[in-house]
Amino acid sequence: MSAIAQKELDASVTDATPAAQATLATLEETLERFFGAFLDETSYREYRNAERIIETLKAQGQTVSGVPRVRPSDCSRALAALEAVFEAYKPLFRTRDPGPIHRFEELISDFATFVEKLYPAEAIGVRILHADVHLIMGDPEGVEEAIGGLADRPYLIQGGFNDYRRVVEIRGKAMLMDGRIGARGTDYLVHGRRLIRNGKMKAVGIARTFAPFLAAADTPPAAEGLFAHLLVTTARRLVSARRPRRGLVQRVLTRLRRGTLALRMAVLFDLLSRFGDLRWRQPATAPTAPKAAEAGLSRRYLVTRAMGGIGDLLMMTPGLRALALKSGQPVDLAVPKGFFPIFLDNPHVRLIDINGAPLDTLSYRGWRNLTICPAGRYESRTRPHVRKGRVELFARGMGIRKRLLTRHGWNIQMELDADQRTARDAFLAERGIGRRPVVGVQPYSRDSYKDHPRIGELIVKLAEDHDVIVLHHLADGIPQGPGIWSTAGQSLATSLALVSRLDAMVSVDSAFLHAAAAFDVPVVALFGPTDGRTFTRHHKHATVLWKPEVYGCSPCWRNEDLPCILTGLTGISPCVNAIGIAEIQAEVSRLLDSHGRRSLAPSPAPTA
Repeated sequence: MSAIAQKELDASVTDATPAAQATLATLEETLERFFGAFLDETSYREYRNAERIIETLKAQGQTVSGVPRVRPSDCSRALAALEAVFEAYKPLFRTRDPGPIHRFEELISDFATFVEKLYPAEAIGVRILHADVHLIMGDPEGVEEAIGGLADRPYLIQGGFNDYRRVVEIRGKAMLMDGRIGARGTDYLVHGRRLIRNGKMKAVGIARTFAPFLAAADTPPAAEGLFAHLLVTTARRLVSARRPRRGLVQRVLTRLRRGTLALRMAVLFDLLSRFGDLRWRQPATAPTAPKAAEAGLSRRYLVTRAMGGIGDLLMMTPGLRALALKSGQPVDLAVPKGFFPIFLDNPHVRLIDINGAPLDTLSYRGWRNLTICPAGRYESRTRPHVRKGRVELFARGMGIRKRLLTRHGWNIQMELDADQRTARDAFLAERGIGRRPVVGVQPYSRDSYKDHPRIGELIVKLAEDHDVIVLHHLADGIPQGPGIWSTAGQSLATSLALVSRLDAMVSVDSAFLHAAAAFDVPVVALFGPTDGRTFTRHHKHATVLWKPEVYGCSPCWRNEDLPCILTGLTGISPCVNAIGIAEIQAEVSRLLDSHGRRSLAPSPAPTA
């Protein structure tokens, strides 16, 4: 446009009415937003894709049972989108371009905060990616902030030992970058010992994997053991090789793997790792738990589980009891503090907050890490032909064979302390519960495919003749009315204690089914996709209602992410929905009669 034409246009705008000027300003602003968004979509396509996925996930909310609609697979999709951003803009991260870096930091931090509350296993993947970004940026402090705590706490890593290896390797590279590996390099002896002890790697593999970090470590004193000395020496020899011609290092490593010398070294290392002098110390700069000699841990077993699942924790108690009786010592059980009420006054365990100070796992007689869930691995591998229940699988994960488990009992163990009994009695007294038979109902599982879609109707029907306690952490969606009470707002300790006062219970395949087993409360258990016989094998008074004679595909052992083979949909399972309300009511009455718990003349329902 010529200068004269521009002047005429400016003059026309100046002479325009205020309304026209406002319209032109709005149009200019709209065009600016449009072209800004267009350029953003074009230049930052991967960013926009990741942002859209994360925004969609955050807007999903909860199901009626109070659990997130977002599934781990959804979080994995978002993580894959973030990894695509990292790969696409790696050169800009390397040169520390402030625009992309600031945008990525906001995005990944926001997603990490969101997913940490839902699925810690997926959150660890996000933290590893975040550490990778800081590593390529040359920021060792950022790496330490992202994953430093995980390297000292491998029992928090739910994804498995491959994630653990990635964590310690990324952290080691950051230490090499800023010169801290000399002081902290002997940590890798501890990491290697953990991997050997859990059967994940051989000693020669440890030497190759951690060679750069072990070779740069300070020489361990002789008092720290022959194994440590050999491991560090081997690592230094591996990294001291130069490359006079292409392929030499690969041939040397191949010979180490295949040759007689490598075989002898592997045998020697394995013998030393199990029976030899393994007395090394973690560096003084690393926070550690009390030493074995000071804390008397050398004869104890340590069992760790960073993840929840109230039912799973309850089903661990038979194995914990057998392990404690086998060793003659209570088991040190490290779980999140919120689950302590499950094990209060249990004489076979000593509780430790797994999120507290790092645990010196090598000071124990044995370490059994159930954070990497043995039950879930077995069920996913063998479905639909699952033959072992979780009581047996968790015991096996603790090194307890079926014969020893049978000797010490398969029964769930839970003890109530004085505070729990007081809170339980106060809950019942304040509401006048107990004039009629008391029936508990756990209406929802964490997974909607196990739920009965007409559970609300059942609660109302049961309340006509019984006092009904609904064991659920949310009041929304629960029927209201005379004779119906909810445990919403009550602590886990109080809810568990209330189970001990039930005359009968109705439950889907979920936590309080197993809590009822601890108090020998008769249960009507509603099953379909999972095997009721397998999951109630430890329960003396469980009646399983399911329809395998109608639905030949039951149990299919699907999960929340797998659709029903009949409907092709996730969510509600037809085989559970087929269980009639009248059938459930009749079974509750039969259980109450057979256990002598039905009142001869039930009094009217109290006002809720």
